[in-house]
Amino acid sequence: MNYFSALLVSILFVNISFSQFLENYSIYEQYGITKNELMGQHKKNINLEAVNNQYKYTGSPYFTADFVLGDLILNGKNIGKYLIRYNIFGEEIQVKDTENSHFSLLKSTSLEVVTKSFLIRAYDYNTKDAIENGYFMVLVDDEKCSLLLKKEKKFIPPVKAKTSFHTDAEAKFTDLEDYYIKFETGLPVKFKLKTKKFINLFPVGKRAEIKNYISTNTIDIKKQGDLIKVVNYYNSLGS
Repeated sequence: MNYFSALLVSILFVNISFSQFLENYSIYEQYGITKNELMGQHKKNINLEAVNNQYKYTGSPYFTADFVLGDLILNGKNIGKYLIRYNIFGEEIQVKDTENSHFSLLKSTSLEVVTKSFLIRAYDYNTKDAIENGYFMVLVDDEKCSLLLKKEKKFIPPVKAKTSFHTDAEAKFTDLEDYYIKFETGLPVKFKLKTKKFINLFPVGKRAEIKNYISTNTIDIKKQGDLIKVVNYYNSLGS
């Protein structure tokens, strides 16, 4: 089977899987999520629609511009493969249902999305004003301690040149991200990439071991791979 035949088979499988799911959605209501809650009609992101209609810009509001094949997990159960796109700017997971349309998943802590590139899950988390619910990319997934990455996209409108000696600045999307750590049943906690502050996130009785591990292994916590190593090391420690 050549590449294009394999691709066609994959697309057909996704479409059939989606149709079967819609026909049998009542099966999944046992998990406490109805059809409308799980896969309601796509609600257009007004802000993004306005941006698309008004500006030409560089960058992208998405994690990847194309839909990619991934699994939807509901309460720990895989409910099928779908074409998925993560709209970071609108903070929504989009699922393709036909060639020209898609819908957005309910932002539910019961749902998660798994592709070859990422695992995305919704968590409740503290902001300055309230507890909100948002999507996080899961870098370390462990009941004891998880490492999470929250991505954001900021839209910067175009700026006209002030004088003839300057040039116009085009509209663009820029990337922002923050790291969070989550212990057992607690809410995710945002932290700064400062070694001492990072160490102090861990239980008092483990901080000496974490500090020694960081110094012994020349860990640079500004590097994502090193952050992952530290969290995995903590999870390997006894109680």
